[in-house]
Amino acid sequence: MSISSAFANARSGLALNARAAELVGSNIANAQSANHARQDIVANTMQTGGVGVGQIVRASDPIAMASRLSALGGAEASVVMASGTTQIANLMGSSDGSVGLAASLNKLGIALSQAAVSPDNQSAAQSVVTAAQQVGNDFNDAANGLRDIRNQADASIAGRIDMLNDRLGAIDALNADIVSATARRENTAALEQERDGYIVDITQHIPVSVINRGDGQIALFSSRGAALLDGAPTEFGFKAAGVVADDASVADGTVSGLTMNGLAIDHGPKGLLAGGGLSADFVVRDVTVPGAQASLDELAAGLLVRLESADATLAAYEGGILSDAGSAYNPGTSSGLAARIGLNPALSDPATSVEHLKSGLGSRAADSSNLLSALTTSLTRKDADLVGSGDPSARDIAGHAASISGNLHVTAYRAEEASTTAAARSLAADATHAQRVGVDSDQQLQQLLQIENAYAANARVIAIADAMMQQLLEL
Repeated sequence: MSISSAFANARSGLALNARAAELVGSNIANAQSANHARQDIVANTMQTGGVGVGQIVRASDPIAMASRLSALGGAEASVVMASGTTQIANLMGSSDGSVGLAASLNKLGIALSQAAVSPDNQSAAQSVVTAAQQVGNDFNDAANGLRDIRNQADASIAGRIDMLNDRLGAIDALNADIVSATARRENTAALEQERDGYIVDITQHIPVSVINRGDGQIALFSSRGAALLDGAPTEFGFKAAGVVADDASVADGTVSGLTMNGLAIDHGPKGLLAGGGLSADFVVRDVTVPGAQASLDELAAGLLVRLESADATLAAYEGGILSDAGSAYNPGTSSGLAARIGLNPALSDPATSVEHLKSGLGSRAADSSNLLSALTTSLTRKDADLVGSGDPSARDIAGHAASISGNLHVTAYRAEEASTTAAARSLAADATHAQRVGVDSDQQLQQLLQIENAYAANARVIAIADAMMQQLLEL
């Protein structure tokens, strides 16, 4: 080997060592950065001698990445369901019925039974009015809380759709940038890292599968096969309602469904976009909350029917001590009843409340001497009032409320358990992916020592070649 060849080989080695050291430094500096993958140099032998930086390769593991994306989407869906069911359960009160609607219904029954002992007692009558008013307030609060949860879910869907459209457009632009940079043989690691971050954002809403299309370009499909980005990004459509009515549904057009490139698509738990936070928000908005609303309205209807049936003075249109905005219960307008139920206006004046509770609240002439006792009996009678909600059990009205609350808390507990399991699975998948493609600082430092030794060896070759040249020049 000639001195010039040795000099050239050593110089190319120094250049490779310098680039490798720079890359190791970058790996260590970004070890904790989100979506950073280890970068390695692939060296090649040059025809003129020496070595060159053939390619900088970003570590990847498609299987670990697929597991990570799938687990992340499932975790997000579990969080949405756990949050929704827990909020709903808390609106009804405690799981044992000691706090909330069941407790206030029990207090109303106790107040009525005590007033029945002393029908002329103003204080006892006022206790009945206060207890009835509290029952109405608890129904109203629960109904309004359910409306808020449904409105939040609708707004969350709109936010997710905006983010999906934004991220898909960004990935499409990055695809083009990566293809162009690859053609120029430039390092695309930073672009790929940014793209991976957008993919992670998307999979929280819709779990995705990543397909490599060559030249650095990728395609995205939902885990159930819907094309999200393949040559061109899909455009999602959704219109937030702002305020969702109690009886609103996609079927009648009162709330928005989901479209892909202008075509309606099933957004439910069995649709092509299921598995992430987006479909979970739709389930909360269109299934979970309406189901809870229906149970609450049916409980309110059962209460009004019991109270009205106990007062023989009521005409068909007249409400009892609790009423539907002052009127009798009408089965045809039961939707949203829990939000309208309240104290009969006739009991709002303390000066006349005792007489109304003794003689009845209606306009019909009838014997109402045992009205308070009849009301107590009606509330504590065990009837199957909630057959429509799938509960055929015979219970008193407070028992029905406690049963609804208990079932909701059981559902919330199971959702919390599922969320905890899904979160643990997601963390494990993240750890596995990071282990496969992430930066091991110890390994990188060992590599840096090897680079240092190689740098010293190349520098020694150059020094010896320089000394030889000096000797030759002195001859």
